[in-house]
Amino acid sequence: MAGTRRADSHAMVPSPLHADWLRQKQFLFFDGLRALSILAVMVFHYAPRFGMETPLTHGGHEGVDLFFVLSGFLITTLLIREKQAYGRIDLGSFYARRILRIFPLYYTVLLAHLALVLFVLKDSHPQESAQFLHNLKYFLTYTSNWFVGRNEETRTIFYIAWSLASEEQFYLFWPPILFLCAGLARPMALMAGLLAVSQAFSLFAGELQLHLPGLLVKIISSLPPSICLGVLASLILHSEAGARWFNLLSRKATVLLALPMLAAAYLLYSHGFLPRLALIGAMTLSVASLATNTPHGSQALLTNRLAQSVGRISYGLYLYHMLPLNAVLLVPFIRQMPGWVGFLLAMLASYGVAWLSFQYYEMFFLRYKKKFSREPSVAAAGPGAGRR
Repeated sequence: MAGTRRADSHAMVPSPLHADWLRQKQFLFFDGLRALSILAVMVFHYAPRFGMETPLTHGGHEGVDLFFVLSGFLITTLLIREKQAYGRIDLGSFYARRILRIFPLYYTVLLAHLALVLFVLKDSHPQESAQFLHNLKYFLTYTSNWFVGRNEETRTIFYIAWSLASEEQFYLFWPPILFLCAGLARPMALMAGLLAVSQAFSLFAGELQLHLPGLLVKIISSLPPSICLGVLASLILHSEAGARWFNLLSRKATVLLALPMLAAAYLLYSHGFLPRLALIGAMTLSVASLATNTPHGSQALLTNRLAQSVGRISYGLYLYHMLPLNAVLLVPFIRQMPGWVGFLLAMLASYGVAWLSFQYYEMFFLRYKKKFSREPSVAAAGPGAGRR
């Protein structure tokens, strides 16, 4: 028995490569993945406005799910490593960092939309403006994913806030769970259970609303499966079996196939041949494989200067991108140009606004995050997270 225990104990020791990964502070390819995520969302919103809509652009909104996978993976990784290094998670510092990263820009952009509604759109678009003012309390409290629906007949101003609401709710409930639970088995079981329940509520929402309060059904079904799968991928890689998974995911052949697999899954999904959950599964495998930092032949797609720059300012791009789009559409001579010209001008305008915001506004708050930093650290991500 003693010999068996020694053998089992030795088998549980992580391989050197996995041990190095557990101390890794940066994920080299994640800014590139953020760039792919935000570009997909922007193309989804921009293409129809310039007559460039195709089946490939229809699924661009799923770029948000790639953001969610990254967020679930990175936030969980950050918290696990902090707990392993210090014996506890400093929840106060975690929330201070999140507030400094998310709140200033979010509420600034929300204020800009409020000003536009009150001083520009109130008379020309009364129905949309009244709807925005009604929804304002939900935007202010990060609950728009529960109370603000998409209107097919009129534009829902600032509808994109739903994803930020989902992120904030994840930040509220998940870190305390990791703080309270010893080990990883219970958080893993809990997150798997939440994923199963949330998906069941989504599938049978109509029937469940006959027996349960509609708001309760909405809240439970609103948990994004992409966040759940990102969390589970991180928990698995940090578990006792993590070294075996790491060895599989870090193989050059596996990493080299990560982007082609993601592209193939998106292509099939956009043409209706693959369910959304399968696409999210492909996203999760790609993120987990690329998280190993294994060099591969297509890494230049994710590590070139443009991809890195777009990834760094992806939070601002997400929040701002509808404003430059609508500004470009108001210019008469642009509307007379070929659609692709207006499309490129809108993309460049959005990039310029987000870059200036990051350099001269967001960085003011990001500098204060150092006061709440603890080692080890990793870059956090998400539509509302950007860099940690």
